[in-house]
Amino acid sequence: MTTPGSDRPRRGFLAGLSERLTPPALPEDDDPSKPLRIPTGIKVAFALALLGGLMYLVVGTASALSSNSQFDRSVESYKSQVAECQAKVGGVGDQVMADPPADLADLASRCKSGVVYTDAQLEDMRSKAVTYNVLLSVGVALMGVAAIAAGWYLRAGAKWAKRVLIGVIALAFAGTLLFGIAQVLWLLATLLIAVALMLTIIGKGGQYFALVAMRRAAK
Repeated sequence: MTTPGSDRPRRGFLAGLSERLTPPALPEDDDPSKPLRIPTGIKVAFALALLGGLMYLVVGTASALSSNSQFDRSVESYKSQVAECQAKVGGVGDQVMADPPADLADLASRCKSGVVYTDAQLEDMRSKAVTYNVLLSVGVALMGVAAIAAGWYLRAGAKWAKRVLIGVIALAFAGTLLFGIAQVLWLLATLLIAVALMLTIIGKGGQYFALVAMRRAAK
């Protein structure tokens, strides 16, 4: 015994997703002389893009301002490890004692593979590390500025704004995969901007952008 409708073919997941991503049909009675009403979804996308861009801006600015202190902590940690090696197993590299006690074997192994840097070498490393971090941080801050600008123009239905958000998301993924950027604010900002972009594609948001494009093409 079957229930009514049980013999109907089931729609696949991709078919349902495709339907949801397809914006509603454009109204045939659109009056170009009347201003378009901005859908709620676009207003939400505007807010999310601005918030996500602000988060990128905060992450980039904070990282740039703390570049020197970040390297100082690394140097302090390195000097502390060298001091421990010298105090317990004789030093670093070839200076490590030949037959360390059993309870210091792991430490001796780490110290033997270590390298002693001079103050001049550390200062050179500082300069390069700080420069690299500042450049990367400025790039992140610029992503924030781009997302804020694009978010602002989403309300006007500007196609270039959507392209900018796509570029920002692509750069965010590249930053996570290539540079290991994984701060909570960074990941949250990327999620917010991705949602903002989606709202400009589906439902009334997609219809709004299509109407704006149609009106501009008719001029």
